[in-house]
Amino acid sequence: MTTELVRDPELVELLDRLRTTGAPTGSGAPAVGDDRLRALLARAAEGDLEAFLAFYDATCAVVWRLERCRHRDRAQAEHATCERYVTAWRRAGRQPATGLSPRAWLLSVATERDPQQPVDDAVEVCP
Repeated sequence: MTTELVRDPELVELLDRLRTTGAPTGSGAPAVGDDRLRALLARAAEGDLEAFLAFYDATCAVVWRLERCRHRDRAQAEHATCERYVTAWRRAGRQPATGLSPRAWLLSVATERDPQQPVDDAVEVCP
């Protein structure tokens, strides 16, 4: 997904912020519980971008690790991470119906990745 194709100004802002944040370097933030994450997603589902960015801050390290394991190339992992969060932004209101914790839901969110783009073998990338 490119910003040029996005017409929703909130999504453009989200993409810009995710891109300027870059790949997480570690989990320096204190752990955030599921109740707090659910509340942030509920607010995000109503269009609260700041709540979604707080959700991102609380969950980005685990998503980054997943995408880094899936993709050998750092740029592909960054793109996949961004795609996962854009998809999560669009589907935030659906999380409660899944019965999954917010983190499990986020990791299960299917992105709109090109099916022709191969995903590297995680065994070779992740120790």
